[in-house]
Amino acid sequence: MRYLGSLTAILGFGLIANTANADLLFATQNNSPQGAAAARDLDLNGPQAGGQTITFNTSRPNTLIRVIFNAVGARLGNFSATLGSTIFIDPAGPTGPTVCPPSGSNNVFVSGNGTPNVLDGWVSAVTQCTYTVPTAGVHQLRVRMIPTPAGQWQIDDISLVIDR
Repeated sequence: MRYLGSLTAILGFGLIANTANADLLFATQNNSPQGAAAARDLDLNGPQAGGQTITFNTSRPNTLIRVIFNAVGARLGNFSATLGSTIFIDPAGPTGPTVCPPSGSNNVFVSGNGTPNVLDGWVSAVTQCTYTVPTAGVHQLRVRMIPTPAGQWQIDDISLVIDR
């Protein structure tokens, strides 16, 4: 009987426990190859309107969001040649664009694999960041790829999801 009481208590707590979920704020994809030999913002929407800057809405101030950026990429060069990804969020209101941590100057997305003059070593990589949007309203987001040192790179098969 004692075990039955414990089992009932455990099952009861399980029924009232909150399940985790996320509200989708924005999602996009672009399967067109993009590349350069210098830093540039990516076209996140492909043939759809928006291009390099996408917008999303929040209804409350101080909303914690998560950004998931995924793409296939390659970097020409030796093992120390890298391609970093930086996600910028420009919240509604007076606050200017800010880097969504941990993306930023030391966030390596892909690196060269040592094969000279060949863009190979393709990988599917993800940068995920979280940011507390200080104001409610319409916000902007862009993704910049930064090669170090300057050199050829290519990104393809992009997907980007923003949720809260």
